[in-house]
Amino acid sequence: MNNIRVHIAGGGTGGHLFPALAVAQELRNRGVRDIEFFGTSFGPEARIVPANGYKLNRIWIKGYPRKLKPEVLLLPLKIKVSIIQCLSAMLRFKPDVLLATGGYVCLPFMLAGKILGKPLIIHEQNSLPGITTRIGARWADTLFYSFPHSAKHFTKHKDCRLSGNPVRSGLGELNKSEALNELRLDSGRKTILVFGGSQGAKSINNAVSEIIDDLTTKYNLIWQTGRGNRQEINLPRNVITAEFFDNIGLLYSAADLAVCRSGAMTLAELAAVGLPAILIPFPYAAEDHQRINAEPIAEAGAAKLLLDKELNGAILLNTIQELFSDSEAVEKMSQKIKEFHHPDAAALISARIIEIAERKDAHYRI
Repeated sequence: MNNIRVHIAGGGTGGHLFPALAVAQELRNRGVRDIEFFGTSFGPEARIVPANGYKLNRIWIKGYPRKLKPEVLLLPLKIKVSIIQCLSAMLRFKPDVLLATGGYVCLPFMLAGKILGKPLIIHEQNSLPGITTRIGARWADTLFYSFPHSAKHFTKHKDCRLSGNPVRSGLGELNKSEALNELRLDSGRKTILVFGGSQGAKSINNAVSEIIDDLTTKYNLIWQTGRGNRQEINLPRNVITAEFFDNIGLLYSAADLAVCRSGAMTLAELAAVGLPAILIPFPYAAEDHQRINAEPIAEAGAAKLLLDKELNGAILLNTIQELFSDSEAVEKMSQKIKEFHHPDAAALISARIIEIAERKDAHYRI
């Protein structure tokens, strides 16, 4: 299996990158050593991919503007140059299989693969497939999706499989008391984990700021504000705040409740650790996919759903207090959200990659 070569594209956001890394790690566990990534110089992949020991092929592409801006005029050129960059890397590396996990990085990557006749596997994280997934699905060998109700979007695809979202390893490994002790938090209090992604979430931060005294009087608070949003207010010892936490697994272990957005990877990680949550979908996500992600979770009784436009400190505090007043309801939410976890996601995708790479009629190496 050491002679299998895999090229992976998925970046721009952690939601596209972390599933790709989880699959790459599973491939390594199965003996595949030749793995390279594609991404940009400014997305999270620029730092995280090399830190995980993979080569990153950097391409020029940038996110597609959703409004008319001068940079729209450069988009066709950026796509063409990025395709050439992908072709150059593929001709050098000679991959057996390509894996695309969504986002704008994947478009030139998939088009280059199509030009060279490379087998393509796509993994879609969100309930509503993104534009790059919809384009690549026209010729992909296999398409994996993460939510059961997403199947309706892929009825015309020849090989479409439910996998769930692969999550990073090590989540929730510590028990609660060990995690609280390591974080030096009061084991006699409930612990709330607030986060909104690497850039934070302004509306969530504002709501928490409005009720900070009420929260810190009753609960431990772990608050990821997002880069550029560090809180200058004086906080008591039962509060941990930072722009960004790298040890998210430790925080999940310590928490009793999350207050967060509803990106697909956030939901997958909450499900993996069984953490109840108040979900506040980002209202400007493409095609409102965060709300679409969150609705089936909330309808199943696995989380509470608050719309961003309705959010304020009083409503958030009331929701938190209602949940913590009924321990049986919170435990039921924890069990319900676990039902959305797919522990074999990375294994399923990796097995298909290896199967395609090893089949006798696989596309020839260039």
